[in-house]
Amino acid sequence: MGLHNPDLRAAWRLADDAVRETCRRALDAMGPDGGQAQQDQLHVVIDRLARQVVMHDHQRSPDWAIAVLDRMLPA
Repeated sequence: MGLHNPDLRAAWRLADDAVRETCRRALDAMGPDGGQAQQDQLHVVIDRLARQVVMHDHQRSPDWAIAVLDRMLPA
């Protein structure tokens, strides 16, 4: 697995930190008062959606992932 490779692990951490920060900023902008728990939940959902798009590219598209988030997040 790539996370055992120090170079890939460093790149993964940068990407993971960017997703986590994006989740925090998005939730702050929307105003929900969920704190860290809600940020963690959104991060996990985005992580899993990304995996679905990559692993099942013939069945799952980026548009599908965006639609899932749109239905999940408050307007």
